[in-house]
Amino acid sequence: MGAITKLYLASVGLVSPIGMNLDMTWSSFRAGISRQALSDYRSKSFHPIRVASAPNIPEELNSAIKLPESGELRYTKMLLLAQQAISQNVVDLAGQVDKPLPMFVSVPESLPQSKDNFCENFISDLVLQAELKEFVDVALSRKIASGRSGAIEALDMAYRYHESTEAPYSCIGGIDSFDETLLEFLDDGDRLNHEAALQGFIPGEGAAFLIVTPFKQLARSFGEFHIIMGPPSTAYERGHLYSEEPYLGEGLAESFAGVFKNVRQTADTLFTSLNGEQYWSKELGVATIRHQKFLHDPYNVEHPADCYGDLGAGCGGALLALSAQHLAEKNSQCLNLVYCSSDAGNRCTVLMGRESI
Repeated sequence: MGAITKLYLASVGLVSPIGMNLDMTWSSFRAGISRQALSDYRSKSFHPIRVASAPNIPEELNSAIKLPESGELRYTKMLLLAQQAISQNVVDLAGQVDKPLPMFVSVPESLPQSKDNFCENFISDLVLQAELKEFVDVALSRKIASGRSGAIEALDMAYRYHESTEAPYSCIGGIDSFDETLLEFLDDGDRLNHEAALQGFIPGEGAAFLIVTPFKQLARSFGEFHIIMGPPSTAYERGHLYSEEPYLGEGLAESFAGVFKNVRQTADTLFTSLNGEQYWSKELGVATIRHQKFLHDPYNVEHPADCYGDLGAGCGGALLALSAQHLAEKNSQCLNLVYCSSDAGNRCTVLMGRESI
């Protein structure tokens, strides 16, 4: 197809702690509804840890799993959440998909406590679990173990895929959950929120899948508009959470610079992966100060983790979905900027806009 400058949104499947689809999650977010609550998990100081759990995960998890061996709790929950989200895409595109499409999916990033092959077979397992053989092409699909930033990296893969083919659709997204092993690792780093550590973050869980297309006629209608996503910009923060190098906030600033290159419109809303930890505010300050001329005065900073917790690898997809709904409803013609920062250094940004139908 050659170089393309925008992809249209054709379908959204979303499951979060505050809603079982995009409409419910958006309504809850705008109303300030939170699912954060004290859990049965205890910190090393014996305080109950706050989490945001997704609704409707079967209590008897293994009875809902079709695979011979369901694996560990976190992986099992991820499969079930992903199944609920991707089923919404399947319904949206019923009768419109002639052949299986590639899935570019964000999974938890490789951190010190992670098993190297934690999600090695996630896509094929999801295809089996959700009966997606006619919908997802496993051979063309890829997983991205980058955490929060992974869904925007997946969008970059989708751009490259559509530039090299005439395919009508591709699927991007992300999925994450938590279990005791992950919470213990985060608690050892004093990163979790409880009554003795209010500056920590609140783990959440969820899944988001977006079907994108280069063809306007295949785009989903959001009210009177189609939603478009520009080419993403990716960068790397050398002073990340697990690095010994100084944390300067250069990675996010570089990512901002990439999306604002050759853009004339300003952005008036930022959808961010901010999760309550003070660490992340420094890089946002650096990036916004350096790019003030591209930001409308005033601009809004949205951080949905206040409502549904930190969705980890599910963060990017959820932010793209919420930003799309925001664009459909807002009065301004300005762009939305969506960015995600991962623990291990990846920084990704994308500009989103709308076109009249």
